[in-house]
Amino acid sequence: MNCCAKVMISLVAFLGLFLTGPVGEKKLVGSEEATDFTPPPIEIPEDFTLELVAGPPLVKHPMLAVFDDRGRLFVAETDGVNLHKEDLLKSRGRFIRMLEDTDEDGTFDKSTIFADNMVMPEGALWHDGALYVISAPYLWRLEDTDDDGVADKREKLVGKFDFNGNPNLTGPYLGPCGRIYFTGGAFGYDLEDAGGRKLGKSSAASVFSCRADGTDLQIFGQGSINPVEVMFTPAGELFTTVAIFDNVGGRHDALMHWVDGCLSKQVWGKPLLPQTGYPLPAVVRWGQV
Repeated sequence: MNCCAKVMISLVAFLGLFLTGPVGEKKLVGSEEATDFTPPPIEIPEDFTLELVAGPPLVKHPMLAVFDDRGRLFVAETDGVNLHKEDLLKSRGRFIRMLEDTDEDGTFDKSTIFADNMVMPEGALWHDGALYVISAPYLWRLEDTDDDGVADKREKLVGKFDFNGNPNLTGPYLGPCGRIYFTGGAFGYDLEDAGGRKLGKSSAASVFSCRADGTDLQIFGQGSINPVEVMFTPAGELFTTVAIFDNVGGRHDALMHWVDGCLSKQVWGKPLLPQTGYPLPAVVRWGQV
């Protein structure tokens, strides 16, 4: 498994991943009792199969996940309740779970809490022996230095992002240039990187990047309400989907091809980047999706 391989999966998709037969019949390591959980029906093409690889009680509220170079799956998980900022800061009930397939039968059978006491993890990246996590108000680097399955070293690389309990940040993602990319910020931010460089205060949603050590923080582009999930072409071109690209003729989400230093057609909030040319249009505009 490539250490940069990323699985961005919803609750339904994760619990139904690779479903091929009866579920709830195998007792899971670390659980007190077996579960009768049955995934919801999922329609797939005829030449695809689905097989359950993890379900309750081994994992309960998965949101986003990533594999490491040993085949372990790190899952950004919630506590199953929707909370506002003040309650999230008070409870810190969200966490990163690590799933392992100890008997190598293709099904995860061991669950460990890799990092607890988190506010709102919204993605993960395994890179160079550590787990990078965007969890407001910071971008974190988590490391398990004694290999016991629990992160004992936590570094704040970039902060601070404001938040209100709704999804706002995504990432991080590893770019082909070796930089770490992440997105979001429509709820506001006043950013400083690990080297003490201050980027500025704004609420203009952006695609950000920094070096793997958290220094040299930069804005790649700004615009839309919320860029979501960075992807790169083989040539290194950067794409994201965006929520609420514009409200022309009704709300439209979109696919965007970002150009370094660009502003999109509509920017909510005061951008930190100067406008140097025509605003960037969408590649494709969709309805609200």
